[in-house]
Amino acid sequence: LDTAGGTDITSLFTNSLTADTDGSGETEFTLTCDNLKTNANITKDSKIIVTYTVTLTADAEIGETGNSNEGWLQYSNNPNGDGSGTTTTPHDNNLVFTYELQPTKVDGDSTATKLPDAQFVLKATSGDHNGKYVQIDAETKKVTGWLDSKPAALDTVPTSGNTGVLVSGSDGQFEVYGLDSGNYALEEIKAPEGYNLLTDAVPIV
Repeated sequence: LDTAGGTDITSLFTNSLTADTDGSGETEFTLTCDNLKTNANITKDSKIIVTYTVTLTADAEIGETGNSNEGWLQYSNNPNGDGSGTTTTPHDNNLVFTYELQPTKVDGDSTATKLPDAQFVLKATSGDHNGKYVQIDAETKKVTGWLDSKPAALDTVPTSGNTGVLVSGSDGQFEVYGLDSGNYALEEIKAPEGYNLLTDAVPIV
């Protein structure tokens, strides 16, 4: 936290975090300062700027529903600071979105023929993870991290734990959940038996 003049006043505040306790999926954190006047740089004309960063977890809603990020300020109307008489500002709400990818591997001559056992890697080509490869949970297909180097093709496909390789199922489909908006490149690293590798990565926006 800082004032408009750039003075860091984070030390004046205490932070408490309340995890989801009622099954709503909501986590709340509260910043509290008993008396801002203890900092000599703060005057009646000061503006207090609160900056924080949050990260979507594996429980995030995928798609257009979005994930609500809501904040507001409650302050005392009493200059003596005894806590009596408070005002609450309007709640400011921002929706944060995350996306899913569900490609299907098919025969080049007959799209009705779905191909299992094709292996792919997905590389971000923009944003914070530019140049890195997605890592997912093998069971849930949700993003768990990003890899600096390109994963190698697998001899045995894992059913649990983290993996950087996406494998098409019996219906030709494979999934990734929890992607940022941005640009990606999907590259085939192992073709189904009897087929050749795709020669070019597939760009995805």
